[in-house]
Amino acid sequence: MAEGDSTQLCWPEGRRRKALIFVLACLGVGAAPHWLGPLRGLLPALGAALLLCGYGLRTMFSSSVDMQLKGDWLMVLDADASFAPDLLMRLLPQLQLRQWGALQLRKAVDKAETSWLTRSQALEMAFDAVMQEGRICSGGIGELRGNGQLLRREVLLACGGFNEDTVTDDLDLSFRLLLAGEAIGVIWNPPVQEEPVTRWGALLRQRQRWAEGGLQRYLDYWPALISNKLSIKQRLDLLVFFLLQYALPVAIYGDLFAALAWRQLPLLWPLSISTVGFSALAIKRAGSRFSDGPVLPPSSGLTLLIANTYLMHWFLVIPWVSLKMAFKPKRLVWAKTAHVGL
Repeated sequence: MAEGDSTQLCWPEGRRRKALIFVLACLGVGAAPHWLGPLRGLLPALGAALLLCGYGLRTMFSSSVDMQLKGDWLMVLDADASFAPDLLMRLLPQLQLRQWGALQLRKAVDKAETSWLTRSQALEMAFDAVMQEGRICSGGIGELRGNGQLLRREVLLACGGFNEDTVTDDLDLSFRLLLAGEAIGVIWNPPVQEEPVTRWGALLRQRQRWAEGGLQRYLDYWPALISNKLSIKQRLDLLVFFLLQYALPVAIYGDLFAALAWRQLPLLWPLSISTVGFSALAIKRAGSRFSDGPVLPPSSGLTLLIANTYLMHWFLVIPWVSLKMAFKPKRLVWAKTAHVGL
């Protein structure tokens, strides 16, 4: 393996053990405040809500990034992808200056008005793009999302190509680019269009794969992620979103179990409520932006309430996948997401 190869920074061994440690740590963090009593036990959750959601709000309100770049590029598209005929011509000026190692186009859901499930997915993708823009502007990181990603050929080769030992090669490559010192930019307009998932079963299978790949990369790369290879802002960004996306959904179950055992009320509710409120505000902000492509559903009223409630499925998917990774032998299973061809 060549010196400086970013694949040297990956430690894939012992994933079940690392996943088990993660699950036990999160459950312990959720249960521990109950030892302080029903009043003092609220202080950790209040402090975490202030710090984590405060950072999230700062990220959300950060301005967009101007992106320009140059080099030989590869464009990755899913089978259901579509885009405007002049997309590449519109991107050409932005691809002529060397700034990013990769670009991710915003994913826009086609024919989002079909049902409440498709509307929620459209707002979820917009919410994700807004948060990614804010993370980049705040000195954090951007991430690839598979469909609509553009990769500089020389950067991809220097990172060792795609990792076939993962169910989400886009998320894995995001960390490998980061550790190689290559930044990822996010473009709001023009977007890449994709079909929504119209059935709950297919969506949950898709989200389980995303959750497994997302957590797996943290378990594989964590020693390098906390090293001085990354800036303080990048490490802070990774920590905050790891806690919000992966640790909190598991920790709340430790909180609930401890509440039952000690016959107390749950103590993580300030953090949970602030996180839900933050996501509602972020969805509303994302849905109000102009979409050069499929029109975004109105991010207000009942649509906003349903979309924000829809996001709660992650509080079921993340714990379930974490337990599977901790107790079941690792199996690389990639299943094509079912679409109906709207």
